[in-house]
Amino acid sequence: MATVSADKLNNFARLVYNNSMSNIILCNISDAKKVIDEERLYWISDVLDALQVPDEVFDATDIRDFRYDMEELGIEVELHSNGNVDVYKKQWHEGPTEETSGWLPATEDHLVAQWKEPVYVRKVEGKDVYYEIHLNEWSILNMRQNT
Repeated sequence: MATVSADKLNNFARLVYNNSMSNIILCNISDAKKVIDEERLYWISDVLDALQVPDEVFDATDIRDFRYDMEELGIEVELHSNGNVDVYKKQWHEGPTEETSGWLPATEDHLVAQWKEPVYVRKVEGKDVYYEIHLNEWSILNMRQNT
């Protein structure tokens, strides 16, 4: 079973279909997991950037500091064991005192972005075998850009 040559992959370019809000990536079968992991990280970074997370939050050297900073911003990122990601922008509740004020728990109403397992379509062209990977993600950022 042959794989797609580097030259051919470079010629494929990345295809974007805005009508379904899905990106399609072409890659060698052996590179699929790495490509998806990288795309997920880029997507999370783009979503957090759109939510105006300051750059210094990304510079945190300790995961506890990062989570604390995100909590202070009212942003919750849930990383599921199956690779799915949910991003919430929580709502601030202004109580009569400082002790009763704070971010409300994240609910479905606060979901602003979601990444789900992509769909893999195996393609064969002559001796070349590769994946056409359909990303399954959305964010309010996509919705704003498409209106």
